[in-house]
Amino acid sequence: MIQSIGVDIVDIARTTAIIHRWGDKFIKKILTPDEYNYCKPKSGLAACIAARFAVKEALYKALPEDWQNSAGWLDIEVMNDKAGRPHINCLGSLKNISNTFQIHVTISHSKTCAIAMIVLEKKEAVL
Repeated sequence: MIQSIGVDIVDIARTTAIIHRWGDKFIKKILTPDEYNYCKPKSGLAACIAARFAVKEALYKALPEDWQNSAGWLDIEVMNDKAGRPHINCLGSLKNISNTFQIHVTISHSKTCAIAMIVLEKKEAVL
């Protein structure tokens, strides 16, 4: 059963400006080391970072309030499988979320914007 959804859109030019202003300080605040290693070699570094930022914001919006209060940027890791499909690794305060929810994620971007959508599906209780 669908519990909630979250969506977020991020302006890539704004992300570029933030990266130029704050550099690694900003990147290390919102990306895990594995996310950074995934994005770094991309020719569209800002678009890659903006997409991950959008996923994290969308997931935060979809989370129940009690999970929101403890969630941080580095508790959500957005990775891609070999086919390029995104998935989320929940870490830190969110590491047990997979016991309660199946997380569905999709990401897309144009030259100007990155967008992400999250669907939290409540897992059925096993008797």
